[in-house]
Amino acid sequence: MSAGSVASTAATSPGELLERQADRLRERPFLRCGEGQWVSYAELDERSTRTACGLRQLGVSPGDRVAILAANSVEFAECIFACSKAGAVQVPINSYLRGSFLQHQLLDSGARVAITDGEGRSTLEGLGDATRIEKIVVIDQDAGDGTGDVTLSQLRETNGPLPSLEPTPADLAAIMYTSGTTGPAKGCMLPNGMFIDPAAVYATAGFIVPGDRVLTPSPMFHMGFQGGMLMTALANDASLCLLEQFSASRFMPLARAIGATVIFGVGAAAVAILRQPRQAEDAAGRLRCAIWVPLPGDQADEFEDRFAVPTIAEAYGQTEAITIALAAVDEDRQRQCAGSPNDLTEVAILDDQDRQVGAGEVGEVAVRPRRPNVMYTGYWNQPDASVAAISNLWHHTGDLGRLDDAGRLWITDRKADSLRRRGENVSSSELEEAIRRYPAVEDVAVVGVPSAMSEQDIKACIHLSPGQRLAPGELFGFFRSELPYFAIPRYVEFVEELPVNAVGRVRKDILRQMPLAADAWDFEEMGYAVSRSERR
Repeated sequence: MSAGSVASTAATSPGELLERQADRLRERPFLRCGEGQWVSYAELDERSTRTACGLRQLGVSPGDRVAILAANSVEFAECIFACSKAGAVQVPINSYLRGSFLQHQLLDSGARVAITDGEGRSTLEGLGDATRIEKIVVIDQDAGDGTGDVTLSQLRETNGPLPSLEPTPADLAAIMYTSGTTGPAKGCMLPNGMFIDPAAVYATAGFIVPGDRVLTPSPMFHMGFQGGMLMTALANDASLCLLEQFSASRFMPLARAIGATVIFGVGAAAVAILRQPRQAEDAAGRLRCAIWVPLPGDQADEFEDRFAVPTIAEAYGQTEAITIALAAVDEDRQRQCAGSPNDLTEVAILDDQDRQVGAGEVGEVAVRPRRPNVMYTGYWNQPDASVAAISNLWHHTGDLGRLDDAGRLWITDRKADSLRRRGENVSSSELEEAIRRYPAVEDVAVVGVPSAMSEQDIKACIHLSPGQRLAPGELFGFFRSELPYFAIPRYVEFVEELPVNAVGRVRKDILRQMPLAADAWDFEEMGYAVSRSERR
C-alpha cells in the first residue's frame, strides 16, 4: 500500500479522517463538482465543522438521523462530514425518489431534520404531513427565503464550539436504503469502520492512489460513492471531481480537461460513453485506469482499446459489504470474473442448507467480516430481516456464483427476485404495490429483462380489472408522477392471468422466459420518456 494512505491516519470516523488529512494536506485541492472550483482539504474541513456546530444548535444530538435529499454537490459532501462531526447518523436518500418510495424511507429512518436542495424541498412539500420531518435545511442560497427554513449558509454562521466526541469504528455512521423483494427498501446500518477500512483495499488494488485525480458520475447517496470514492480519495491523498448530472458526450472531454487519472462509475455510464461518436483525441489524456462495474467483458475491452486505458470491470460489492471482491489494476484480469475476495471479508458459496460447496460448484454467495466494523450491522427497524440475511453467521447476498480453483469469484445469476437498472436497485414488491394503486390494474408482476445498456430493463405484466382499458399515455403519466424515473417499466404487457404456483405465488421464472408479446408496449420506442429536468 502506498505511503500516505488510510493505514497511516488511524481515524475512527469520516469526520476525524477529514480533520487529520486537512492537517496534513491543507490547501491541496480535494473536491470539485463539475466545472466548479476546487475546494481544498482545509476548506472542506472548516466548512463541515461550522455546519456540524449549526446542526447541534438546531437540536441535532448524537445518534439522531439527518436525511440528505439533494443532487450531487460539494455541499452534499460538507453535510456528510458535518453529520459525522456532530455524531449524527446521515440518511442519504436517492434524490429521484418521490411519493410512497420517499415517504417510506423518511418515516422508517425517523429523521426529523432534512437537508435538501430547492427541488428536493418541493418534493418534500408534496408529501404534506406524511413524514416526521420538523426542520429543513436548504442547500441553495436563496431557496429557504420566505419558507421559514434554514439555509446551509445560515447554518454555517452558528457560533459556538463543537462538543467533544470520541467516535469509535463501531458507532453508527449512516443508514442507507437498499431494495429487495419482500417489501419496501431496507435501511442498512453502516458503522464508521465501513467508511474507513475499504480505502486501504482500494489503494492496494490500485483503484485510487496518492496523487490521483478522480472523475466520477456516481450519485452521492450510494455507498459505492461514499465508501469507494469519496472516503478512498480522502484517505489516499487524492482529488475527486463529481458531477451534478452525467453527460455521455461531455464526460471524456472533462476527464481530459481536469487531468483525470482515474474514472470510476457504474457500467451503464461506460456504455453511454461508448455510443458517442469516436474522436481523434479519445486516447489522449492522463488516464491511469478506468473502473466501470458492472460491465460486460466485450464492452470493457472496447473501452480499454478506444481510450487506451486499463479498464477494470471485475469487482463486486453491496451496500451491506462495500467491497467483497475485486481485481487489481496491474493483474491479468479475467473478464466476467468478479475478482478475488479481499482481506476485509471472507466469501463462501453455500447450498440451500447453508453448507459450503466445492470449487466450481454454483450456490449462493455469502460473506462475513474478517475483522470488526467492515460490514453492515443489520437492517434498521427490521430485526427479522437482519436475522434472515445473516443466518449461520453468513450474510446471504442473494446472488448465485462460484469460486474457481484460484479462489476467484464468478457471479452467475440473481437468486432473489430483485431488479437492477441503471445502477439502481429496484424493489419488485414495492414497484408492484405502487402500480396496483392505479384503478384499472387488478394485479401486476414486474420482472427484469436484458438491456443493451447493461443490467436490466423492467417489464410490467399487468392483469386489468374487468372491463378496463388503458391508453399508453395515460399509464405512462401515472408512472411519471408516482415512480422514480429509474423504476418506470420500459415494457408493459397485458395478460389474461398471471401464472402462479400451488400456493398462489406468481411464477416469475415463467414470466422472465416468455418472449415479449407482439402487442406489448415499449415506452422507449413509443417516444415516452422522463427528461432530465423532470426526474426530480
